[in-house]
Amino acid sequence: MAVIETKILNLVFPKENLMEVLDILDHSEFYHPIPSSQLAHELKDVHTLTPTRDYEDLQREVVDSAKRLHLDLNAELSPDISVDLEATKKYLNDINAQIDEIDKIKENILHDLNENKEVIEFLNKCTTKNINVEDLMNANYLTVRFGSLDNSQMDNLKYYLERPFVYDFLKKGAKETWLYYIATNKDIGEIDNIFGALNFKKIEMPKIVHGTNTDALNALNEQKNAMDEYIIHMDGKLDLIKDKETLKLQKLYATALHLDKLEQEKEYVLDLLTKYSLSGFITTNHIPAFKQLFKNINDMNFTELPTDAITDQKLEVPTETNNAGVLKDFEALSHPEAGKRDVTLGYAILYNAVFALCFGDFGLALVLLALALKKNNKMLLSLAIASFVGAFLYGQVFYYWSFTPTIIPIHVVVRLFAGLVVLVVGKFVLDACKR
Repeated sequence: MAVIETKILNLVFPKENLMEVLDILDHSEFYHPIPSSQLAHELKDVHTLTPTRDYEDLQREVVDSAKRLHLDLNAELSPDISVDLEATKKYLNDINAQIDEIDKIKENILHDLNENKEVIEFLNKCTTKNINVEDLMNANYLTVRFGSLDNSQMDNLKYYLERPFVYDFLKKGAKETWLYYIATNKDIGEIDNIFGALNFKKIEMPKIVHGTNTDALNALNEQKNAMDEYIIHMDGKLDLIKDKETLKLQKLYATALHLDKLEQEKEYVLDLLTKYSLSGFITTNHIPAFKQLFKNINDMNFTELPTDAITDQKLEVPTETNNAGVLKDFEALSHPEAGKRDVTLGYAILYNAVFALCFGDFGLALVLLALALKKNNKMLLSLAIASFVGAFLYGQVFYYWSFTPTIIPIHVVVRLFAGLVVLVVGKFVLDACKR
């Protein structure tokens, strides 16, 4: 078993193929690009690329438009690797303009509905009296005000009865009284001040009101029903826009997400003035297949370099081994490193031997087996088997009960001490072999 050789693979390609190259790298799990900031200081006349916020802004605009259409976005569609930002923003602006028009109409209707709601409530209180609202509102020399006063203010009204106005009660409720008052156009300002001081709640009658209070109520109810239907009609127009644009907005969202991700990967790109360059770590066994990914890009150049070609000590060289099965899990203990000998097999033998020697116990072996099955961990399963082997040699359960005849009678303290010595010496030898 060995560590597979790792190299630095440098890519040089035409600038117009940047997003295509980044898209290929995004789908490759074997190539580990190096940040350009860690390479630029070692080269002359090169510059790093700075990611922009163009696609992040586009993503936000798509999300905002979708929210206005009550559309839930997802990234399930396959993204494009390019998008015309100017044309896309015009497309989104056109959608928002249509939504703005619908929202403006609905806003005006809702405003009128809220105003009419107060008038309808007022007229419903006036059904006990037959008054001609239209005649009162259209009087040439008189002005009429409709509204209500708190019952606590009604007694105060008597102090102003000598002033030039008349009023009429329409209905008295538990907390307020509905009424209207009339004054000449000349005196209405003074009378409004009096009623304003009494906290008169004025109701504005819309122009649609005609005839008696009953006629006005019927007209307002008809208008309310028509407005409700028109709001439903406007919501239907919004749904039509949603149905028409859903697929394109979903596609745009997936594309904006993907392109924004690729945009951030520009941190790995060096600008060589006429071309772009990328460098990254890759194991030698993947290099031929990796190069084939770029077969459709003309003027693509590859250069293989040893990992020590870059002097930056902060770079961590990724490591890949040809270990398989249970040995792959033991790499968590052996920590294989690029350029060094792989001692994973030695660690597997060492730890299995220590567990058989120190932890050869039926009870402990069962616990390890349960953990291995629960976590689906092959290393724990191997150690559980080693513990079972030791258990048959020592015949103990939780170091107390004897389950089978002891084949090798060794005191548990001696076993633990011996196992510790074997572990320390074994690790020292194996780490020395790595170098």
